[in-house]
Amino acid sequence: HYELPVQPKILEKLHDGIFPDGLFYSSYSKDLSSELLEEEKAEMKFVSTEQTYLDFNACNEYSLGKERASTLTIPIVAVYGENDRMLLKDAQQKLREANKHTKVKVVSNAAHYIMLEQPKALADILVEFKNSIQIS
Repeated sequence: HYELPVQPKILEKLHDGIFPDGLFYSSYSKDLSSELLEEEKAEMKFVSTEQTYLDFNACNEYSLGKERASTLTIPIVAVYGENDRMLLKDAQQKLREANKHTKVKVVSNAAHYIMLEQPKALADILVEFKNSIQIS
C-alpha cells in the first residue's frame, strides 16, 4: 500500500530492541495453523530487531506513495487480506481513489502475509490478473 503508518509505541519498542508480541500476532490471521505460526516465530531470529526497526521506520516515514500511485497508468492489482490489521482500515478505498487503474482483490482467511496464509488464492489472483492484461 502507498501509506504504511506505524504506531509510535511499536517504533519506540523496536528502537529499544524489543519486538512486541502484539506486532507479531497482529500480522497473521487468527485462523493460521499453529505449525506455520511457530515456523514464522523461528524465522524471526534471522532478522535483528534493529533491522526491523529500520524497516518499519522507513515505512512510517514514506510520504510520496499517494503521489506516486496516482501517476501510474498501467494495470495494477492490489491484494489485501480480509483480516489485515497492519494497514489502515480504509487502505483499499484510498488506493482506488488515488489510482483508477487499480483492481482490488481481497483474500478471505488471510491477514498481512497472504502469501503464507493463502498461497493458492494469491497465485490464482496473480494468474488471473496476468491473463487479463495485454502486454505489447
